[in-house]
Formats: sequence, structure tokens, C-alpha cells
Amino acid sequence: NLSFIEDPTRIIRAVRFAGRYHFHLCKETKDAAITALKSKVLHKLSAERFTEEIMHLLKEKNFGIMGSLLNELGVLKEWFQGDLPWDFTHPYLNTEADCEVKWLLSIRFFEEPHDTNLLENLRLTKDLKAITLKYLETINALSSSVSTNLATLDHYLQGVPDWMMDILAENEEFAPLIHDYQSVLKKIDQKITGADLKRFGIEGSVIGQILKVIREAWLLGKVNNPLEEREYIEEYFREKGLVVNLD
Repeated sequence: NLSFIEDPTRIIRAVRFAGRYHFHLCKETKDAAITALKSKVLHKLSAERFTEEIMHLLKEKNFGIMGSLLNELGVLKEWFQGDLPWDFTHPYLNTEADCEVKWLLSIRFFEEPHDTNLLENLRLTKDLKAITLKYLETINALSSSVSTNLATLDHYLQGVPDWMMDILAENEEFAPLIHDYQSVLKKIDQKITGADLKRFGIEGSVIGQILKVIREAWLLGKVNNPLEEREYIEEYFREKGLVVNLD
């Protein structure tokens, strides 16, 4: 009965082995784990040690099953000192999917201040922390945006890898916009470069601004091919009082 109190990582290991081999924890084992958690024994662990045990689970095929059992026992609630909106129901969580994919799917309903709690109580690797931050920042940005403009969406999603956008699209709220955005991205064939603009005598930060204008034109359907892009930029320069030969 004192096994979990002597070493609280045994609770997480029990969850790992139960999930791996499709075992059920017997009532006595569950009761002993819950009793140990109530005694606050879990906080004998360092954040590094707890994170390491969670990362072991993440590498397992049945991470979703294990996460659900952690929730059932109250491990996550006790460690994070509150209920966080974990989601261990997605079918990808019980596959050989990449750890990053499974991790982001499990936190896909997190918002402020949930994400602050998460990051303060775990010691993620530098790479996984960067991925997590980017993902959570994008979720918060999409949740707070009232615009359905693809150019506005591009501000949040430019640079987000395709695999992460696919995970974001698992959220029904974001899915239509992200699918539209991905579809339009495939059609963008922007030819004008910063080097071209320099040859036309454009310098400094204006170059980035003009390239952004061109990209937005593609996103909004004002430009649909390289010829239209050329005509669009020539008109743009004319409106600015400049005459530029793009030949």
C-alpha cells in the first residue's frame, strides 16, 4: 500500500504499462494511487522528473488510453493544481504518430491561462517548447480574431508548417478557414522578388511592404497568375506616381 507513496513515479509507470498491454488497474491499485495523490506525494517530484515520465508515455502507441487514465486517477489535476482541457479522445493518439503530433492534439483546446499553467509546470525540451508555444499562440490568435479575411489569417499562419496546420484544422471552429487558406496557398505562384524590386530602385522596408501587398492580392483573389501579378504591381506603382518597366 505504501509503494506509490515511496515513489510516486510508480503511479505513472502503472498507467504506462496498463496502456501498453491493455490491462485494467484493479480497484486496490487505483485506490492506492488516489490515496497517494491526496497526500500530495506527487509534489515530491521535480518538474524535470514528472516531465520525463510524461514524455515516456508520449512515445507509447497508446498515449490516448494512458492520458485518459491519468485524468481518471487525478494525476494531471493534482500536478497542475486544477482541471485543464486535455483531450485524449483523438484516434491519432493511439497510433504510431509522431510525438509532436500527439502532444499538440492532446492540448488542442488549451487557451489562456491554461497554456501558462502548462508551460510553467513542465520542463519541455527546447524544440518541443518552441513548437508548443507556436501552436498555442496560433490558437489564441485564431480564437481572438473576428476576421475571416485570408490575408489576416496569413498574418497568423505564415510560417506554420503544414503538419501543424492540419492539427489546427482538427478544431471544427478553425477547420473551414484553414482548409480555404491551404487551398489558396497551393495556387500562389508569386514571381516578383525583393531582388526585382531593388532593380526598380525600391529600397529599405518598403520592399517587404510591397511583397506583402502582392501576397495579399494572391490570397484575396485579386491576382490569379503571374501575368495578373505583373499588371497588379504596375498599377500599384502607377497609383504611387512611379513608372516601372517590369521587362
